[in-house]
Amino acid sequence: IRRPPRSTLSSSSAASDVYKRQYRHFVRREYMAGDVKHDYHLVNPSPWPAVASLAVLLLTVGAVFTMKPDAELFGMTGFGSYLFVIGFAGLIYTMYAWWKDVVKEANTGDHKPVVRIGLRYGMILFIASEVMFFVAWFWAFFNACLLYTSD
Repeated sequence: IRRPPRSTLSSSSAASDVYKRQYRHFVRREYMAGDVKHDYHLVNPSPWPAVASLAVLLLTVGAVFTMKPDAELFGMTGFGSYLFVIGFAGLIYTMYAWWKDVVKEANTGDHKPVVRIGLRYGMILFIASEVMFFVAWFWAFFNACLLYTSD
């Protein structure tokens, strides 16, 4: 623990009391339990995962009932396209609002260099995994098409 400099204090008891108060304030300020001791950003609770889940549920149910319009749910029919549009609009709004929150966090200084590097590496790994997925998909497709044998 670093102590504040003693150079401005004399040896009197009043000066010693001032020094002790300053030291106590220094220790309390620097080592409180709520202080952040890392560079990582711990996000606040967000409603967007739950909203996105609900929107995807509506989108999926709407897609199923749009493809099979004579199906019934609670005695109702013909509502699939409405649910699909509501779910799609909810999903688009969720993407917009969630990214707006991420940009706001970045602009307020919550994203330190370590967090920015982590976001960058995460995006690079996501793109690389998508490339590998499509290479594997088309490799299997061309393998099945070009090496087809009928026995």
